[in-house]
Amino acid sequence: MTSGSSGFLGFRKARKKKEDDELRRKQAEEQLRVKEERDGRYLIENKIRDCLWKAVKNIEKEHLRFICAQDLEKIWTLPCIAQLSKGLDWSNHELQVRAQRDFLKIMSTLIWIKWDYWHEFRSLFLEHRDRTDEQLPFKDTSFLQTEELRTSFRDQQYLFNPVIIREDDEDAPDHYSEKYSEKHRMPFVETKPIGEGGSGIVTKEVIPPGYLKYRTGEVNSAVNFPFKAFVTFTDRLLATCNCSETHSSFRGYG
Repeated sequence: MTSGSSGFLGFRKARKKKEDDELRRKQAEEQLRVKEERDGRYLIENKIRDCLWKAVKNIEKEHLRFICAQDLEKIWTLPCIAQLSKGLDWSNHELQVRAQRDFLKIMSTLIWIKWDYWHEFRSLFLEHRDRTDEQLPFKDTSFLQTEELRTSFRDQQYLFNPVIIREDDEDAPDHYSEKYSEKHRMPFVETKPIGEGGSGIVTKEVIPPGYLKYRTGEVNSAVNFPFKAFVTFTDRLLATCNCSETHSSFRGYG
């Protein structure tokens, strides 16, 4: 072998070693990046889950627990969503804003049941117009990965979607009298027995802002109505509501 050939082979080996070293360096950097993003998601998932627990109403009574939409809006800031989606295919600002606008209840349910497939959130939810908060509660959860997750989602979604009590009158359409299942959560944060009726105990219920909807389309608000709204409920089915300082009568169904 001539000195020229030996030098060329040595050059090729050196170049191959340099390329291999560079490949290993990039692979190590990619593994570190993926680990950091995964660890970041784990931290933000735990942080959000803790915040959700703190926002639970009626925490001592599991079957009465619920979380208000206003609290979800405070918890799910864009920086939180950005950290959750970092490195995934929905990490651009437009999709993050859409997730905050249309999927807070769904994301909260997924966090609550410890769903760990955020790399599929875009394909399973963001790309489906029939899987937003507006369609809750979902009857079909077959698109989730395991039977345990499917069952948990069906059961826990009601925690983040309390019933809105609607103003009603004698001429109200039939959908006002929709009957809810035992899984639905009524938006009552305080119960005061005030008597007994023919159908059972009559109670006075405190409703948080946003969950008493009037015929005008407006809802009870701490800004517009600086007092608590009460609803008198008999057997959870028929209600006559008298709001403090307004003395308006309503009928609603839960």
